[in-house]
Amino acid sequence: MPVATETRWKLNPFLHIDEDRVYNPLTDRSVVRGDAAWAQVRQFIDSGDGDESLERDGWIVRNDADLSTASRLKIVSLETMTTCNQKCYFCPVSIAPRDDYSMPDALFENIVEQLTEYRDTLESVFLQSYNEPTLDRRFVPFVRTLFAADLPVAVLSNGSGFTPAKVDALIEGGGLATSASISRRSIASATRRNAAPIISRSCFAISITSKTSRSLSR
Repeated sequence: MPVATETRWKLNPFLHIDEDRVYNPLTDRSVVRGDAAWAQVRQFIDSGDGDESLERDGWIVRNDADLSTASRLKIVSLETMTTCNQKCYFCPVSIAPRDDYSMPDALFENIVEQLTEYRDTLESVFLQSYNEPTLDRRFVPFVRTLFAADLPVAVLSNGSGFTPAKVDALIEGGGLATSASISRRSIASATRRNAAPIISRSCFAISITSKTSRSLSR
């Protein structure tokens, strides 16, 4: 009587498995109920039966596969300085402010050079983390460096550092994906301090850069 051979494959441990969808973050691919590969993927999940086609497409991997360094880089957050001029209640900086620090230009350029190897997978390179990026005097030059490297630039900003000159420079460079982050408490505080015009100017600047980015991407 022949001895049963141990299966060669195991389910890719990175998979996100839902009732009607299986997503592989390493390939950025999904199969949903009704797709040609759905039945094959579900069969392996339920019974362990599979073939080379599932391995080729990344749904299963060999038992001895080393996935410790497997990744797919899609989003990057580059904090070029620690300064922020607001204390949004939902941000840790509001209760744990940090000392001012600026990333050296050489480090920024080195990171950008490394990121060019991931152009095929990158969706956004954000120029912020827990700071206000538009306060950095190098904000526009940094955006231009990213444009020159053909990387997708994005920014989450309260808009307070946008000036007409900066907006014009960004429009000239090609525009960028921009989102506003202005808390209700910040608006209420600005109103009490008669600083509402600053908030209005910020919203206008963000609107201009966002609309420009969308129109240029069509």
